[in-house]
Amino acid sequence: MRIINDKEIRTAALSFYLVVDAFLEFVYRYPERNVFRVSAPRYIAEMDMDSGLTRRLADDDGSVRLDGTPLFTFSDGKKDWLFDGCTNNSIWPTPVPAALTGAPSSYGDCRYRMRFNPDRITTRMDPGWTRFDPTHFTVPGKWISPEGPPAWARIIAVDDHGKEVEAKPGTKLKIAAAELAFPGAQWSLAFAFTPPQPVTVNGTEMQFPLGSLTGDTWSIGFCNPGQLDAWRKVP
Repeated sequence: MRIINDKEIRTAALSFYLVVDAFLEFVYRYPERNVFRVSAPRYIAEMDMDSGLTRRLADDDGSVRLDGTPLFTFSDGKKDWLFDGCTNNSIWPTPVPAALTGAPSSYGDCRYRMRFNPDRITTRMDPGWTRFDPTHFTVPGKWISPEGPPAWARIIAVDDHGKEVEAKPGTKLKIAAAELAFPGAQWSLAFAFTPPQPVTVNGTEMQFPLGSLTGDTWSIGFCNPGQLDAWRKVP
C-alpha cells in the first residue's frame, strides 16, 4: 500500500530486508534438556537452563561442531565451579540483546557473563562477584568434524616486546588469537583473547587462566577459512 496525495493506493507486495541481531529464546522440550537458544547471524548456540553449560554450537551453514559436551568449564585452580554434571546454578538470561549471567553453586563466590554478538560469543568473569583470581578455563575441544580431524590453521602469539608473531601449538608465548579449521568446511572456529593469555594447547583442547577482576575476556566464533585477521577486526 502506498500513500499518494493523502490517498491510499494498493500496489503489489514489495519485499524488504529485515536485519536481526543475536537473540535468545527459551526452549522447553521435556524429557530432553530445557535450553536457552541463541540465534545469531553466524551461529546457533544452546545453553542448559539448569547449569548454564553451553552444549551445542552450529555455524552459519548449520554444521554442528559441538553437541552434548561442554563448550567450556572453569575452576579457581582448586575447586571446580562450572563443570559437566553441575545443576541448579542460578542463570539470568537476557533475550535482546542476547546475554547470559551465570552464578555456579547458587550465589557462590563467582559469576560469569556471556555476551552473544553476531559472529562470536564473548565470556568474562564478573569482578563484582568473583572472589578468586584468576579463573582457570578449560575448552575441552571435543568438536564434531565428519570430514576428518580439525587442525590449527593459525595461532597468533605475542612476544616479549608485545609484537604479534606466528606460533604453533605448544608455544610458551601468550596467545592473542587462533583459527581451528575443519576439512571441507566453509567456516573455521576462531578464538580471541583480550588481553593475550598463556594458553596451553593440547590437541584441540585449550586451558588458560583469565583475569577475574580486570575485565579479561575470551571469545569464540566462526570465520571464513584464512580470514582470522578480518574476524578480529570486527568490533
